[in-house]
Amino acid sequence: MDDEYEPLKTYFPDEEVMCVDEVDHDEKAEAEIDDDEWVKTRLEQLSLIDEKRLAAVCYGQLYQKRMTRVYNKKVRPRKFEVVQMVLKHILPHQAEAKGKFEPNWQWPFIVTRVLPNGALYLTDIEGKCVDMTINSDAIKRYYV
Repeated sequence: MDDEYEPLKTYFPDEEVMCVDEVDHDEKAEAEIDDDEWVKTRLEQLSLIDEKRLAAVCYGQLYQKRMTRVYNKKVRPRKFEVVQMVLKHILPHQAEAKGKFEPNWQWPFIVTRVLPNGALYLTDIEGKCVDMTINSDAIKRYYV
């Protein structure tokens, strides 16, 4: 009875291994040519990548110029004059900032001097606060 049972044998045709000696010399020459061609095509691809990168940088610069031009069309610079009454914005880090329901602007100040690039010298109406320097972004005109 022991002769009736044989061990199970399996055969996988996809797993055939070819010896190195069986490769023809012509195939080796073709492989070397393919490697050279591959190197050339790879270098061409890398040079194309550099060109595309430069094109993307140029496009980004052009886009930034267009956006600044569009933005600057809409922005109107504020011009302040000497002896003009203005309100000063209370910034959150200042001591005057007390709470959520308090006013955001301090009461009228008088412009004593206008500096280039939007800086102003302000004085309190009563003359207590002498020549405080502030940027014109934190100022708005006071209409009486």
